[in-house]
Amino acid sequence: MQCPYPAVASERSVFTGTLDYLNETGLLTKVHTLSSVSGGSLIGIGYALSLKLGHSFEDFYDDICEYMPELNTLEALLENLRKKEPSVASGSRTLITSLALVYRQTYFLRYFKDPEFGIFWEQEPQIHLKEIIFNATEFKTGLAFRFQKSEFDCLIGNGKIWLDESYVKKIRMSDIMAASSCIPGGMEPLLFPQDFHWPDDVWRSRGRSTRPCCDAIEADLEKKFGVKTIPLMDGGVYDNQGISSIMLALTRRYLGRHAGENPDGEAHHDFRSSMEPRRGHDWANWFLSTMESASEVKAQKDLGNVDLFIVSDTPTRKDPLYVADPSSFQNRKGFTGFLQRISLGTISNIGWGITIVLGISVLASFQLFWSEYGKLSGTEITDRLTLDLPGFMFVSSPILSLVVPGLLVALTITFLVGIRTLGNNVAETALEAMPPMRRSLWSYAKKLKIGDLWEMLSQRAGSLSALASRIYMNRIRQLGYSLLYSHEELKKRIMDNDINTLVVERRSEMPDGITISEDVKKVVARAASMRTKLWIDKPEGERDDLEVLIAAGQITTCFNIIKYLWNHHRDDGVLRPNVAELFRQAESDWKKLAEDPYLCVDLRKNKGRSHGRFWNRPGAYRNKRWKLPKRKKHGA
Repeated sequence: MQCPYPAVASERSVFTGTLDYLNETGLLTKVHTLSSVSGGSLIGIGYALSLKLGHSFEDFYDDICEYMPELNTLEALLENLRKKEPSVASGSRTLITSLALVYRQTYFLRYFKDPEFGIFWEQEPQIHLKEIIFNATEFKTGLAFRFQKSEFDCLIGNGKIWLDESYVKKIRMSDIMAASSCIPGGMEPLLFPQDFHWPDDVWRSRGRSTRPCCDAIEADLEKKFGVKTIPLMDGGVYDNQGISSIMLALTRRYLGRHAGENPDGEAHHDFRSSMEPRRGHDWANWFLSTMESASEVKAQKDLGNVDLFIVSDTPTRKDPLYVADPSSFQNRKGFTGFLQRISLGTISNIGWGITIVLGISVLASFQLFWSEYGKLSGTEITDRLTLDLPGFMFVSSPILSLVVPGLLVALTITFLVGIRTLGNNVAETALEAMPPMRRSLWSYAKKLKIGDLWEMLSQRAGSLSALASRIYMNRIRQLGYSLLYSHEELKKRIMDNDINTLVVERRSEMPDGITISEDVKKVVARAASMRTKLWIDKPEGERDDLEVLIAAGQITTCFNIIKYLWNHHRDDGVLRPNVAELFRQAESDWKKLAEDPYLCVDLRKNKGRSHGRFWNRPGAYRNKRWKLPKRKKHGA
């Protein structure tokens, strides 16, 4: 059974519900491969660590439900940035290094005692996860960068850049989490190894910190790959569902189980399942040939002993993806309309006009100063100024009327010249990629009106945002699913656990009595429409976001299990005996959830270590957050 868990920000809680329902049905302990991406890595890493540390699933579930509502990630980020000491020994002060520290302080140190990646190399306790993959993207070659542990040989990184295992074991899990969830545009790249914490780091308030491990990794990277730094960002940039990592793990497991070790008995890296070409058609040919080889040209049904491949996804529903409103830039009145009608050339002329007026003021002030002090000796001027300074009379002194306009003129000229220089540099760069022009770019640009310029910039920014966050992500999803469904041996083993399954009507044969109630639709629709954010909201008179997201994960997983078994595990219309009990349990649960979508959430409140008390406990963050005046509430 394969379970990739992709997510971002608030979507993490959906997969807590998914894991919870899999645990209730007894399927969770049968999972042997886990691939997590972006914000979903918090759940994936947390669950894997809970297993290695011997924590119960109830404790893991309670940890998430206690941690999420109390955290205001944005405020914690800013709090770290304002501290005197930087977040990392390299001295870097960025949002992403601050985020790694927030993860460490609020989650990994609190619940797991600040573990390192090497914990997964420990022999005891044995856990049911045999393939663990936390996905990032490296921005040197543009390939996936996988922090992974396998029972077979694998590279940590990718086929172009990989890390020595001895160094990887020393990486904090909080840094891996930050790398996997480093959202482009919202965060800076996390630089490996400089922005990572190492056990032998010696911090110094002044001078360069001593970092033997970091220096050794830099030297190793430069020797092998010609670089000292690997920029890492969100794994969703390359594969938003973690599907390719799972497919590679299937290949690795098949080759490892059937090819064995080298003749001399030494372990070897499976470069075949790690080397990913960068060019598009080369990658497609390589991927298909590798999978065909792993399945012996589709005749071998072993495929790493896969019974079920669960793809959990939470794409936010937003239609249309981008809204353009040209009327918002037209026919405005008053001062705003006046500003929109001013051209860049007019603003430039106004700036130079102000400079000329200030220059005249300086000359007049100098004339006044000279008329009063010009004929006096240095000693007389000093005595005169001294006499003019009883208390605050210096303010009325002519010297002040000379200095202030002079400074203003100097600053204005410096600003205008700087803007002109910057504009010239941009123009020179642009002209290198343009055909020869009869006039300068400024002669054209100065005719542009502020309103027109603002419209161009705002629409460009809006369309780029929609392109990066929606269109590209949807296309990446399509590519991932097309690769997955293109393999004949996997088609009937895939359970698409998309949160929108219950929102978007799809034709699918379902057993009698399985209907989607309006209450269920409301819960899932609210979860599916939630914007990406770094905190939990609680609209007045409604369930908070955490409960909605967990309930949506439970509901979606229950429904999709029924749908999958009904469509793929029947012979002549009769369910196969090996899945009949699971189907009956899911069917019974669904009928209860259709009446009360929060049934599982409420039952969970009375389980675990605190018997639900922390769900209703008003922590310091919640008290502070919801007592703020004029707090804008975000509904569904």
